[in-house]
Amino acid sequence: DAPSTLRKYWISVVVKVATNIIGASESGWNYATENPGSGAYGIPQFLPADKMGSIAPDWRTNAVTQIKWGVGCINQRTLRQPMPGLGLVAKT
Repeated sequence: DAPSTLRKYWISVVVKVATNIIGASESGWNYATENPGSGAYGIPQFLPADKMGSIAPDWRTNAVTQIKWGVGCINQRTLRQPMPGLGLVAKT
């Protein structure tokens, strides 16, 4: 049905936009970026950083692992909220 298709499309767009915003603005797409104040690490800059280990043990050195984890996290948040990316996009 149309609402279901629209929601799937919206989620896909939000995930792509959020991933690009976070990757570019938070870490500059550098897998080794560390925020000295918060301890956020890598491309996604989410906390706690060691949760990325749920994807693979190389989370500190592998950009692909970090991106997979970040996209998964964004997907989970997107499914819980109807329009989650709007606040993030509005801040840029």
